[in-house]
Amino acid sequence: MPWRQKEDEMLDALFKPKSVAIIGASNNPLSIGHIVMTNLLNHNFQGPIYPINPKSKFIKSFRAYPSVTDIPDEIDLVNISIKNTLVPAVLEECGKKGVKFAIVHTAGFKEVGAEGKRLEDKINDRIIRFLESNAKKVALAVHVLDISTFLEITWRLEKKGFISVDVELVSFLADTLNEFPLIATNKIDKASEEEIFFNLRDFMNRISIGQLSEAKNYVFPLSIKTGKGLGALKKAIHEKLVAKGYRTPFKK
Repeated sequence: MPWRQKEDEMLDALFKPKSVAIIGASNNPLSIGHIVMTNLLNHNFQGPIYPINPKSKFIKSFRAYPSVTDIPDEIDLVNISIKNTLVPAVLEECGKKGVKFAIVHTAGFKEVGAEGKRLEDKINDRIIRFLESNAKKVALAVHVLDISTFLEITWRLEKKGFISVDVELVSFLADTLNEFPLIATNKIDKASEEEIFFNLRDFMNRISIGQLSEAKNYVFPLSIKTGKGLGALKKAIHEKLVAKGYRTPFKK
């Protein structure tokens, strides 16, 4: 992601998107895509909403598009809730469209076995190829993860012989970009403070490689929903970018 963009087009594209596309939007009230769209409307989202469904012309009175590449406007955030086998191709389309952020709600990756692991590896390979070929153009990396379920998912994966993709990706970013990424550990409402504490401690131990005190400088606990902790992350991003000669991505 180029860091010399207009001020509001960086993290705000994730936390405060101006436009949202929903891949897998549906008129079925039980589908994830329908629920996501309903939540946006119920919370008075002010930007344009683009449902993506090649089998529907309209969803909740909104015009539906066959693909994200058919949308004529720029897209800040894409929410994906489709069959796992379709995700790699859809993410590639998002890249071609210039989508800034994508949230994948789809299950059925390495937590379900070998075939799911193959699909996840396919997605990760595309991300890795992009980062490796554009490493010199990346001014700063910010990795966002849900810390609320970190231990639960990590233990489940370890029983099947896999390691946490979050730990893998942090290590890869540090090696590829020659600096530790900033890490936003998002807390969701259902997790208790005790759960968050143990999850965060375990995650930091796994990424620190014996340098826990140093890792603490790069990890920022926050809640995207309430905004708590977001100020500290924005300050760190601002300081790092300004130190590298980039202008701040945030309004003062």
